[in-house]
Amino acid sequence: MGKRLQIDYINIKKALWGEETKINNGVLTIHREELYTLAQSDLFRTLDIYLIAPGEQVRVVCVNDCTQPRVKADYPEQSFPGIWGELAPAGEGRTVALRGMIVSETYNMRTNLSHVLDMTGNAAQYSHFSKQFHIVIDAQPNEGVSGESYAMAMKHACLSICVHLATAGISIPPDETEIFELTPVAPGPNGNSLPKVAYIVNELATFDTWQFFVYGESAIGMLPIILHPNEILDGAMVRRYWIDANYYVQNEGVIRELYRRHGVDIDFVGVVISNNQMSLESKERSAMMCALLAKDTLHADAVISNKSGMVHGQLDASFQFLWSEKLGMPSVVHLNNSSNYKPADTLLVSDPKVDAILSGTHEFMIDFPEMEHVIGTSQVPSLIGVNQKGPFRAKASVLKGVMSQTGEFYLTIDTEIRTS
Repeated sequence: MGKRLQIDYINIKKALWGEETKINNGVLTIHREELYTLAQSDLFRTLDIYLIAPGEQVRVVCVNDCTQPRVKADYPEQSFPGIWGELAPAGEGRTVALRGMIVSETYNMRTNLSHVLDMTGNAAQYSHFSKQFHIVIDAQPNEGVSGESYAMAMKHACLSICVHLATAGISIPPDETEIFELTPVAPGPNGNSLPKVAYIVNELATFDTWQFFVYGESAIGMLPIILHPNEILDGAMVRRYWIDANYYVQNEGVIRELYRRHGVDIDFVGVVISNNQMSLESKERSAMMCALLAKDTLHADAVISNKSGMVHGQLDASFQFLWSEKLGMPSVVHLNNSSNYKPADTLLVSDPKVDAILSGTHEFMIDFPEMEHVIGTSQVPSLIGVNQKGPFRAKASVLKGVMSQTGEFYLTIDTEIRTS
């Protein structure tokens, strides 16, 4: 699997409006009108674009997605292949990423899942995204526009701005460079081969708006497939509307950890992606196919199973665990749950033989203070009857960036706050 991906990170220390989009000594200056030109769509009735910074008295409501600005340095038009720009293989060459900068989308149509983002105050301490600068795209759809069309127009606007901002960093020396490559692995200190580990992750594409895309193709009805881990990190897979932000695909925590361990104590052999299934029969079929791909194609000795989704996702990942074990591959499964008070009071597994589980909780109550400014006018469903300007008290899951279903938490597993 010979792909070599170089990601050059440029740290953004400050962002402000200016007459030209450029980066100088970590300061990103942005030409506002360029962004309006890039984001404009006939599907939008109104379009507002904001620049907000950590520490500002700002709350964004109905936050849908957050994406890190990135660009393929040699082929910018292939930065998010298939869903934005040209179709081309991802996961190779040089990618420029702006660290500390996010492009965020609101969602202003009927929905049962939506979030808020605070840039200062008590709640801000818990979120990845409160510590970063944001371009916020807030657009109202025209009458008669479907949710699917509106969501796709918002995603296109977001990715267009992401590529535009990151392009300003192509010629700038990076603050950090990471290389991602599945190099050949030598035997361990005892002379034995290191265990070959595959990663199976169940994502969610269920409705017209709740989807992820692989090279621009909707994953609804998708059978399990193998993707090179670099493809996932490098724009081949894009979430459009879901609890987990697209940022967590670009910076997938388990993949990055497996790369860090590659050649040290494991041989990371690749990733199997599956889509959440709705019936038990389909879940078992998909899980069997995932395990077969890991064993027969990736030649894995062991499997890590994961999921992005709630209870349905837990069942999918549990079936993946069981089939991996049936085929002789020891497995461990990460099942994030939604507990309030007990460590696993909403943890659901399909079989007592699923006995190697990593489970973290993200639900606790947060006090959200009053904010001077609120971006967005739509109602967050879980805050009906609440003045969204604050103050109010709500579950942590309403805060964008407090957690990812696949395991990327701002909080550590023992809930101690990270200081950096």
